[in-house]
Amino acid sequence: MRLGVFSFMVCGGGCVASTVFAGDWEHSDDFELGYQGSYVFEARTLSRNRPYASAAHRTSVYSEESPTRWRLDASLRGWVDVRGDLENEVQPELDVRELSLSRADDYTDIRLGLQQIAWGETFGVPIADVVNPRDLRDPLFLEMDWVRRPTWTANVQVMVESLRLQAVATPLPRNNELPERGSAYDPFPPVLKGVEVEPQREFSLGRFGRDGEYGGRLGYLFDFGLDVGLLYFFHWNRVPVYELAMQGGRPVVVPFQDRIHTAGITVSMAFEDWVLRGDGVMHGNVPWMTRDLQGTRRIDYLQAIVGVDRTTESGWTLGAQFHIDYRGDRMLTWGSGRIQKSLWDGDLEPQIFAYIGVDNTDRWVQPRIDWHVLSLWTLSVRADLVWGTTGDRAGDLGFIDGRHRVMMWTSLRL
Repeated sequence: MRLGVFSFMVCGGGCVASTVFAGDWEHSDDFELGYQGSYVFEARTLSRNRPYASAAHRTSVYSEESPTRWRLDASLRGWVDVRGDLENEVQPELDVRELSLSRADDYTDIRLGLQQIAWGETFGVPIADVVNPRDLRDPLFLEMDWVRRPTWTANVQVMVESLRLQAVATPLPRNNELPERGSAYDPFPPVLKGVEVEPQREFSLGRFGRDGEYGGRLGYLFDFGLDVGLLYFFHWNRVPVYELAMQGGRPVVVPFQDRIHTAGITVSMAFEDWVLRGDGVMHGNVPWMTRDLQGTRRIDYLQAIVGVDRTTESGWTLGAQFHIDYRGDRMLTWGSGRIQKSLWDGDLEPQIFAYIGVDNTDRWVQPRIDWHVLSLWTLSVRADLVWGTTGDRAGDLGFIDGRHRVMMWTSLRL
């Protein structure tokens, strides 16, 4: 779609939310209407053109005489995407975001059903959030409530004073959603244009439990404010490794997926207006793609992020992080930062996020303004400026080098 006829659609309609108390029952409902649109300048096309609606319901059952509380959570989001980078193909989608039943008391919290589980402490690149796969069709969109793909999971937590134990089991995993072929964020090089890419592994009900993922987290909050978590998860490699094969005399790109072990640590500590954060994870014996797609090698993959945030009385939020990746015999480092200012009693929030390679060519800068126009209406405008290479000093952004874009997001909710 040409820039001259490019336009964003502003959300119309309304949202309703209410809470009803009926003795020992509590009900709440939330509704939201909105629109997300993004324009990629290099391709001169809309990479996101999405009016959407979402609804959430919560029912809690409790008694004043007992610490036990039951809760049902259900959330649904639907949209229609008409994207110029996919030849204006109409893509309707209905996504159940949550459908879970939980029982909690003073010492335990047991939740069964479709849910999201967040383990990380750092911002921008959530390396410790390993339980849920992600929707990576837009790699620059990091709103985790949209990016995490909920899974059917048994989630059991036990709290004993400052100690927290958590066990997680997902008998029916899900894959990452990867960028579509021919889209603005297609990760395959032009030389593979027209080559068939086989779909990822299908996790069927017939293999319920046999393909399962499981793990847990142990956390402890020290008296002086240090919060430490140790985690472990046995799961499928989220981003498949691709191999080039010949089938019936024609080339085909075949995904390779295998289960791997991930262990890690998360730390955070707050004092006065400062917060120290850190995440570190080790993925053992990970399948890794070769440059020529000829076979798969195995590596131990270590990721670590350490950072600090400060929030001032004048409304400034400042954050800085240092990222390290050890990928077999190669190390990559980045620095990231975020500056945000709260204006007009929080109604206007300009901010800027930057992610810069130290020993590589990655550059990503995202200026953004969030405006809470009314108590129910929010308007957000952001830009993503991206640079990278695929040569010797390549980082992770080379496949989207120069695909700068602007995005608008508006929502109306209660």
